[in-house]
Amino acid sequence: MCDSELVETFDLVELNAGKNLDELRNALKEVGFIQVKNHGFDPTLLRQYFIESKSFFNNPKELKENYKYKSTNNSGWLEIGTETLNRNDKSKEFKEAINFNVDELPLEFPDGFNQSTVTRFIDECRKVCQQILRAYAASLQIDTVAGGIDFFTNCHQPHLPSASILRSLYYPAINLNNKTDLIRAGGHSDFGSITLLFTEPNDPGGLEIVKPGTVDTFVPVKSVESQIIVNTGDLLEYWTGSYFRSTIHRVVLPEVSKQNQSRYSIAFFLQAESKTPLSVIPSQILRESNVCLQSRESKAFEDFAASKINGVPATANEHLQLRLNHIHQNS
Repeated sequence: MCDSELVETFDLVELNAGKNLDELRNALKEVGFIQVKNHGFDPTLLRQYFIESKSFFNNPKELKENYKYKSTNNSGWLEIGTETLNRNDKSKEFKEAINFNVDELPLEFPDGFNQSTVTRFIDECRKVCQQILRAYAASLQIDTVAGGIDFFTNCHQPHLPSASILRSLYYPAINLNNKTDLIRAGGHSDFGSITLLFTEPNDPGGLEIVKPGTVDTFVPVKSVESQIIVNTGDLLEYWTGSYFRSTIHRVVLPEVSKQNQSRYSIAFFLQAESKTPLSVIPSQILRESNVCLQSRESKAFEDFAASKINGVPATANEHLQLRLNHIHQNS
């Protein structure tokens, strides 16, 4: 398989009909990124959300500062250079972002955003995530007595607090050729269960993932119109004992001919319900693979593992706070 074919496309309707589950499980184990089609997400709503995101980012800085980022609930606007996803990379991250914490939506929405658009978008994301989680559970052959295909969905109920995040991203155009001290987003893995990534039809590209079997060889991911990119997060990697892969990824500057083109994207970071205990998943596949709760050494989860007191499993929220503390320390 060539690098351009690493990220496979799956039909979500077929997955939920029990088809291609072995292929799905292997893609999540080896690559950690997939794309889905026939997902049912409203394309009109997606276009509208991009319009409103651009409207917000086009506001003057002094207006956007009214919605400055708050670490207490991981929400608000982050200006260029205020977030460092990879602390080992000294490149400046040339992006803006605004986060909505789905548990604590603002009473007054930022200029450019419509409350009904945001809430509808969150609802649509949750619906797609529920379908994906059922397919993931089916691929792992989770015990029926533990919930079977609903094992994950039972831990991601919309009415329970989870700290899931809806994020809009803006990567401004670059007017300097071969500006090597800039990167759009440093190499990182996502924190939660799964991430949905939406791009525009004219997306200039830049998303790259670490190639399986390597440490730092990045290969590009080409987005496909009307498809959603889905990747496994750190929580699901830990929960499956590193059976599913939470892959390091980044966003680099596009080729010089496209550096005068801004890039916009939308990401939905799904978190498990905050009190969910991260116990070993009762899965036939995982039992046969003799996995235990762990993550790759490169993720430095020793402190997290040590936080389990008297054998009591840590919770999804404890896992999230560890990751947030790491990325925002001294920032």
